[in-house]
Amino acid sequence: MAVSGILAFSVATNDQKGNSYHSLPVRVTRAVAEVESYRPKLELVEVSQVFATGTDSVVTALQPIDLAVPPGKFVSIIGPSGCGKSTLFNIIAGLQRPTAGDVLLDGQVVTRMIGLVGYMLQKDLLLPWRTVLDNVILGMELKGVAKTTARARALPYLKRYGLAGFDRHYPAALSGGMRQRAALLRTLLYDTEVVLLDEPFGALDALTRERMGAELLRIWEARKKTVVMVTHSIPEALLLADRVLVLSPRPGQVRLTVENHLPRPRRMDMEYSPEFGALAAQVRGAIA
Repeated sequence: MAVSGILAFSVATNDQKGNSYHSLPVRVTRAVAEVESYRPKLELVEVSQVFATGTDSVVTALQPIDLAVPPGKFVSIIGPSGCGKSTLFNIIAGLQRPTAGDVLLDGQVVTRMIGLVGYMLQKDLLLPWRTVLDNVILGMELKGVAKTTARARALPYLKRYGLAGFDRHYPAALSGGMRQRAALLRTLLYDTEVVLLDEPFGALDALTRERMGAELLRIWEARKKTVVMVTHSIPEALLLADRVLVLSPRPGQVRLTVENHLPRPRRMDMEYSPEFGALAAQVRGAIA
């Protein structure tokens, strides 16, 4: 992509009253918009992590990793247990300072800054003393939204997420799938542009996991958040993501990047297509 050198200056213009002012030409404005569309929403630059063991030795969890996620895209990360996926997420979320490298949002360094991304863990972490409704508004409350306003904003979403009629129930009364839907809704209502999902459906049975994957796909297609998801399921990664990153065993590094051009909207029966099978074989071969 070439951007014209006219970005370097403005054009002097006179209005009907003879006042002169400077403005960017239309083609400059378009060029700026084009640059914005190419700028990653989330970027990792040479991020690595080394942990001291306390015995004069260290464990290298992550080799230097570079990642650029465009706005509104869905990226899945897959790899063997212990390869540093959760460490990487903690760094992105600002919960852990990397040994080296930086995290950028919209081109700005945000390393070790918390509260800028939504983060859903494998466990739903619903608070047992709060109702379903009061659990899903927790993020909004932390942002300073009044409880009455947050409740009014969240109630319409409960029906869409299959939680209608359960707003006054407590988490103990919910099935595993319903708890995960509540946790996902809480994460999305926190309303950040970047959402991290760390194996969010790993504790669910196969049928519930498949339904939740389809629900997540529907939600993402409607809201177009920038999503990065960790999963151990190759079919799940390919059905959901625009790009799949395969991490190596520890120390984790990107072993393979697969650009997934399966057409959208995605359907569960795509899993049986030759194109899907070829992508799955590519990912599986990199993990082995």
